[in-house]
Amino acid sequence: MDPIKKIPGKDFVGNNVVDTDLNLPIQDNSAVAGYGLPITLPLCRQIFSDYDANQQQISSFLSQLPPSPPLDNIIAGLDPSKQVAAGIYGREALLDILSQAGCEGIMYINCIYDQQDSIILLGVDSNGNPIGGAAAFAAPTRAATDPVIYEVKGGAQTRDQVKTLLGI
Repeated sequence: MDPIKKIPGKDFVGNNVVDTDLNLPIQDNSAVAGYGLPITLPLCRQIFSDYDANQQQISSFLSQLPPSPPLDNIIAGLDPSKQVAAGIYGREALLDILSQAGCEGIMYINCIYDQQDSIILLGVDSNGNPIGGAAAFAAPTRAATDPVIYEVKGGAQTRDQVKTLLGI
């Protein structure tokens, strides 16, 4: 078991988000460039519940509009039993991304792949710029130096599945 480290984080106490020190089993608590802060499970549950409620409000509003095929597809995509809200990436995928020269963090991008909601992960530098720079992403074809990018191939979780996972 990794040693317990005390690091600054966030918690959900009562109905408030509070700053707190978290005791977490991590190997290194040194500062890393970028964004992100550890949070507790209660805060995780609360902020996902807030997201889910927002999606339900959007779906409810859209369902009150006159029927139309394009709108029907959008409403169906917001169904909590179908809308992808999480995904699982293996250690190898994360290490592949993080091992790129200059990589200081990981960006996620929502997308549609193979006609399903999905999530893409790619490495970013300390300024939040994609590894490989704008030139790599503007190139019309693949290059030998393409950045490492992953898409969720399995383990996609719908909103309903995430609520069950978090005990909501």
